Amino acid sequence: MSSRKKKTILAYSGICALLAVAIVAALNVVSYYAHARLDLTRGRIFSMSPATEKIIAGLPDPVLITLYSSRELPPQAASLRNYTRDMMREYQSASGGKIKARFVEAGDSPESREIPLKAGIIPVRFDIYSRDKFEQREGFFGATLSFRDKKSVMPYINETGSLEYELTSRIKTLLSDGKPEIAFMTGRGAISPYALGTEIARRLDSHYLLRTLDFGHLDPEKGIDPSISALFILGGAEELADKELFALDQYLLEGRALFVAADTRRINSNALSAVSNEGGLAGFLAAHGINAGAEMVLDEQSQAIQLSRQQGYFMMTNVVRYPPFVIASDLDRNNPVTKDIAAVVMPFASPLSVSTAAAQGARVEVLARSSAKSWLGAPDGRNFSIDPYGDFGMKSAKGKGPQNLALFLERKFSPAFPPPKGLKSKSYLTAAKSAGRLAVTGTSGFIASSYNMPDANYLFFLNLVDWMSRDADLISIRSKQVGFKPLAEVSDHGKRAARYAIILLPPLMAVLTGLFMWKRRRALRARAARIYGIK
Repeated sequence: MSSRKKKTILAYSGICALLAVAIVAALNVVSYYAHARLDLTRGRIFSMSPATEKIIAGLPDPVLITLYSSRELPPQAASLRNYTRDMMREYQSASGGKIKARFVEAGDSPESREIPLKAGIIPVRFDIYSRDKFEQREGFFGATLSFRDKKSVMPYINETGSLEYELTSRIKTLLSDGKPEIAFMTGRGAISPYALGTEIARRLDSHYLLRTLDFGHLDPEKGIDPSISALFILGGAEELADKELFALDQYLLEGRALFVAADTRRINSNALSAVSNEGGLAGFLAAHGINAGAEMVLDEQSQAIQLSRQQGYFMMTNVVRYPPFVIASDLDRNNPVTKDIAAVVMPFASPLSVSTAAAQGARVEVLARSSAKSWLGAPDGRNFSIDPYGDFGMKSAKGKGPQNLALFLERKFSPAFPPPKGLKSKSYLTAAKSAGRLAVTGTSGFIASSYNMPDANYLFFLNLVDWMSRDADLISIRSKQVGFKPLAEVSDHGKRAARYAIILLPPLMAVLTGLFMWKRRRALRARAARIYGIK
């Protein structure tokens, strides 16, 4: 090869290398300003929701989102920082420039650390593993949102699943006059929202003005504060006084929203029994058209639980299906509360039904049902064994499923409870002002922190809170992070067929492949013999 030809080849090679570098650099520059994403996940959980696009498209003035992060973060936090930055740029692009994204890095100097601290970002200790060394380092990773003279602070960002919901809901709160006000009843055995776990309480508190009202302090003269957009009662084991029933009755007559998680049985975990709850809210619900049965819904489609028992010198651990922990996958796909949720677990639930009289001219929606393989336990007795190793009356089952586990009723309610004696004011309602909204679940256990329920249960509850307070725009964003998708039940014949297929199919495929290759080689030899005259 001549020297001139070698020089030509080297020149072309150098030009190609430079072009490749230039193309890569150009793609990096373009990708920094232009964002495109191919999302093939079910429910498009990594794509911006239409609700977000709708809210940010209508921004009257710019919103500034500032991300504060330490310069050095552990790998898990660094990947989260990159994801957050990409999402902020996507917000900026989708808003047509109405959302401004700013990134501030904090160093180790006192002056640099003072910047996020003044913005309300809290320092967090990160665990760092590197080169056989473990250390803890303090760092910042949070954000602030500013709109006109208003400001919202996210002190610490720790997950990607709820990031879009947090950003969009805070933008919506900044645009509105203030947070909507909701209240939870306490006392009489009802569960406080702060007993649901710190994460649930934090999410409620960040998006709503959260109040608690004690049953014993309800004043039938004043009623329930009209500023409350939705009222929630979780459980309850004590009988309500006349004035308390009257106050709740008047609340529904005013056309407001009430959610009741009714417990018709009290669960004794130590004695493994479910005792009839005479003091619950079943009577109040029945007076307004929703019947919460004293039975317990049991289901073959149920959650598995892990049990440990001492047997002799050994501690034996077993995983068993627990029929009282019903997996409800038959959800209303037209309702925003349950539209994007695969299933919820309803432990120790009562069956629900709407009376014929209440259903006339009313809006009735069944949000959740048990499966067709469910049945009712303890229809007659006061006590019911919940021993995981019991048969739960499966052989003598009554009330075959599906059973209603969560209902919604909207109608003009009629007065069901008379005013208490000694009531001074005569200004109480004797007829409904407008249609009230009543949502009911047959158990409060679905949200109890002690049962360690799946994340889908908490999303179901938070969706209910949004929906009852008439803030349904954000539900679709929150529901995208659902990960609880139970496997469909397979019949015994299907399991047997799958077992034999797994055992027999691989060797059968190997034999068939071998026969195919053998016949193909014979055909090729025969063809070669014909062409070349080989005998």
